[in-house]
Amino acid sequence: GSESSEAADGDGEAQELWAPEKTVDFIVPFNAGGSSDLLARVFANQGSSYFDTEFVIINEGGGSCSIGLTDLITREPDGYAVGICNNGVPTLPLSMETPYVYKDELDAVCMWGIAPYVVVVNADSEYQTLTDLMDAIKENPNSLVSGACSAGSNTHIEMEMLAYMVDSDIKSVIFDGGSSAIAALLGNNIDVTVQTPTDAAQYIESGDLRCVAVLAEERMTDELFADIPTAIEQGYDLTSECFQGVGAPKGLPDEVIAYYEKCFSEALQDPAVVEAISNLGFEVHYENHEEYQARWDRTAEEFQTIVDTLGDRLVIS
Repeated sequence: GSESSEAADGDGEAQELWAPEKTVDFIVPFNAGGSSDLLARVFANQGSSYFDTEFVIINEGGGSCSIGLTDLITREPDGYAVGICNNGVPTLPLSMETPYVYKDELDAVCMWGIAPYVVVVNADSEYQTLTDLMDAIKENPNSLVSGACSAGSNTHIEMEMLAYMVDSDIKSVIFDGGSSAIAALLGNNIDVTVQTPTDAAQYIESGDLRCVAVLAEERMTDELFADIPTAIEQGYDLTSECFQGVGAPKGLPDEVIAYYEKCFSEALQDPAVVEAISNLGFEVHYENHEEYQARWDRTAEEFQTIVDTLGDRLVIS
C-alpha cells in the first residue's frame, strides 16, 4: 500500500499496525560469549517483555562477520530477521574484501550503547603500562603479536595505528571474535589485544589480564576501569569506540522500523536492562533509525582516512 506522510510523522495510528506474529530471528555475526552475543541476549532475556514475540538468537561467527551479515542481508525485509550491527558494518568493507558494502545493504534500526576499546595484556606480561608496550614495539619491530576479533576491525586497526605512531610494526593475528582472542591472550599465545570492556572485564577482575589503556577522551567511570589511564594521558592520541545496535535487511517498511524503535527504546529505559548493559561495560545511548544510519555514514568517512593512512599495514600475511 501507499504510505502517507502523516503516518511517517507519527500520528501513531498507522505505526501501531505492525507487530510480529511469530518468533524473530536475531542474527549475531559472532560466536557465543563475546560482547555482541551477550548484548543480544539482554533483549532476549531481561528486555523480552517489551517485544510481542520471542527472539531466537542465531550465532553465525566467522569470515570477519561476513557469514552472519550476509545471512541478514539476504533475508526478507519483513521484520522477522534482525541482527547485531555494530561499528563493523560501516568499517569492515573499507579495510578488507567483503561480499557486500554492508551499510548500503542493511537498514540501521537503532543504536543501544557505546563503549571505548581497551588495550589488554596478560597479567604476567612485563608490560605494566601502555608506554612499556609501545617501547617494546618501537625497539622490536614485528616481534610482538596482537590478536584481533576480525580482519580490518577496530580491534585490528588500533594496534596497527599505535605501531604506526612509533614508526614500527606489529604482527596481527585474526581470531573469530573477542572471546577467541582473549583465550589466546590468557594462554600467552599473543602479547596484546584491543577489545571492548565486555570481552575483557571478567579476566581483569579475576587478575588474569591487565588493562594498560582506555581508548577514550576521558577515563571510564566503571569501577573496574576507573583507574586505568587513557592512551591520550600516556602520550598517544588515539581514541576508538565500539557502538552496538540492531540492523535489518534493507527495505524494512516504516511501520516495522517504528515497532522496533519503540520496543528497543522502551526496553533501554528499564533499570534491569540498563544494569545488564552497564555490567557489560557499555553506556546506554539510544539513537533512532535516522540517527544510527547517519552514524554509519559518518563512521565510514572517518574510518576511510585511517585505512588510507595505514595502507599495506592492514594486509594480513
